[in-house]
Amino acid sequence: MTPDPPGLCRAWLDSGGERYESRGVRSAEDPMPVDEDTLFRVASVSKLITGAAITALGVDVDSAVRDHLPDFRLADADAAGRITVRDLLTHRAGFAPDVNKDRLADELDAGALARAVADLAVAPQISPPGRYYGYSNAGFMVLARIVEVVAGEPFEHAARRLVLEPAGMRRSTYFTDEAVTHPVALGHGGEPPRVLRPWGRSRARNGQGGLMTTARDLIAFARYTLADPGPAWEPLADGFDQGSHVGVAWNVFDLPGGGRAAGHAGHTKGYTARLTLLPDSGRAFVILANSENAGPFLDRETAAALGLPAEPEHEFLAAPDVRDHLGVYTDGSDQIRVDGVPDGVVLSEQGLGRVRFIAPDEGRADHGLLVRFLREDGRVSHLRLAGKLLRKVS
Repeated sequence: MTPDPPGLCRAWLDSGGERYESRGVRSAEDPMPVDEDTLFRVASVSKLITGAAITALGVDVDSAVRDHLPDFRLADADAAGRITVRDLLTHRAGFAPDVNKDRLADELDAGALARAVADLAVAPQISPPGRYYGYSNAGFMVLARIVEVVAGEPFEHAARRLVLEPAGMRRSTYFTDEAVTHPVALGHGGEPPRVLRPWGRSRARNGQGGLMTTARDLIAFARYTLADPGPAWEPLADGFDQGSHVGVAWNVFDLPGGGRAAGHAGHTKGYTARLTLLPDSGRAFVILANSENAGPFLDRETAAALGLPAEPEHEFLAAPDVRDHLGVYTDGSDQIRVDGVPDGVVLSEQGLGRVRFIAPDEGRADHGLLVRFLREDGRVSHLRLAGKLLRKVS
């Protein structure tokens, strides 16, 4: 059972207006209450702001990255020349997605983003550009750098001018020295929950997941986007699951009986977040928690708030043939070993455990995580864990 987060804020938007519901505290050490104006880190929900900035600047999604960043380099020079803005927005650029994940938390100068993108020169390809969905934080670093170059100002200033201010997101910020002038929920982990330190993070990561915002501001962003979505939800590429596609950073899912759900999840050290819209009925739901363990709870709350369908029950194959699935897979930073057991496979990464198959190349790991094995020329070549893509190396 997932423990309750120390602090939680829910927000709804529908034809009746907006409403908020909060409970808990900003910090287990200093128990002041959270409310709709408390700042939370929202992790990858930040990608929606980066995508909106790309749209606001009129960047052609089919332009090559090198049209905007002529010095863009990867370990595979040919791939670097072929990757487009569309590939970045839809997580199909194919290069190692997290080579920059350990950048120093005190890297706060204005040159941090440019250095991080330059450091991708050593990033290997996990798949050819445009071929497979593989969730990429590094790809959104590159998009943030494109915003910076096209706008002619630091990414954070451009995002504020192009998106945050027009949307009425008055408290939202990427900077901790601005955040501390407002009520802030501190991130927690463990059981019982404890405050996680350090709190800072590299400025280079702001475009992929550095926004600090409130439930009220995210409802303002939802209202702003629903009023004039532009290309936000247009299908730029297929998503990682059946009946899904990726728009301008939005994950869009077809709903049974018609309609769509569009949104993004966020998960980072100490925090989880969800922003979900129903574009065809003008509804939205936001839920923010200052706990890194609250993801499944937030998913259930979102489904209940918006009437989203539950995960269907599956029949598992009794004795799947997994010989071609076994081996070692990498995403350029991490490795996962796949070993066989009588009713499926076991993944070496902590917390994933056993995978039971519902089809020859598709299964569910612990906690319902979607697992797919992808094939090239009839042989298993890649493993996808939800959105994470890994290449088979042995």
